[in-house]
Amino acid sequence: MTQGANPLHIREGKREDLPHVANMVRALADHHGDRAKTDVSVLTRDFFGPTPWGHLLVAEGERGVLGYAALCPVLRLQDGVRGMELHHLFVRCPFRGRGVGKALISAAEKTAAASHCAFLNVGAHPANKDAQSTYKALGFVQRSGSTVRFRKSLG
Repeated sequence: MTQGANPLHIREGKREDLPHVANMVRALADHHGDRAKTDVSVLTRDFFGPTPWGHLLVAEGERGVLGYAALCPVLRLQDGVRGMELHHLFVRCPFRGRGVGKALISAAEKTAAASHCAFLNVGAHPANKDAQSTYKALGFVQRSGSTVRFRKSLG
């Protein structure tokens, strides 16, 4: 895949990518009216620590890291299958609409399949119609939520 005349490469994230990813996490949080509380040390723990919690993919072009995808494992024990949640997908503003996000999604699908996952979940903000259209065009099926979920803080 090319980014204009420049090649686009989707690859596993590296420790040296984390400052760029931290900046993009902050930009994504800002976009949603949130305040990111993460930093490079948290990302290091979650992606490269003794017990990695997620999987990081980055889109790289001639202008550096253009975007990222963060994947987290999911179990459906009652069905006996593994899955992954495409927890974050972000492309820097000047590179949106150029296939970077679709390339990251494709790499996320391959990563999940290589981990013997039966499904890949992704969510979209209700107002983000572009993301919803993209996910549907790429074969994702919208699910209706019928469960009531709870959360308890542990610290």
